[in-house]
Amino acid sequence: MHLGLFEQPAEVRVFQHRVRVAFPLSIEIVEARAPEYLKVRTGGRDEKVDGLVKAELEVHLVEAGGATDMRLTTDLTVLGRLGTLGHSAIVRKGDEVLGTFAGALRAQLEH
Repeated sequence: MHLGLFEQPAEVRVFQHRVRVAFPLSIEIVEARAPEYLKVRTGGRDEKVDGLVKAELEVHLVEAGGATDMRLTTDLTVLGRLGTLGHSAIVRKGDEVLGTFAGALRAQLEH
């Protein structure tokens, strides 16, 4: 089921190697099967550094012995000046952002 495109008033802000970027995002919900699956496409452009980011995210929730396991997969493309910073720097920052997200989500769910 294709659910459509909407503008989300969120930004992704990253400071990496003296380059600060902020991406206003558009988010397209591609498929949703509540409560176990969600697939979205998102993207944005930072005009100041001529950067473009595109991502496809999938979230799978699976009941597991009284708990819920969450699997989050992403396919991320970074173009422009930010993309030239190098693969390892982008991977490190991505791991840091996902770790922060996972910790915040866990804290919210445990309350």
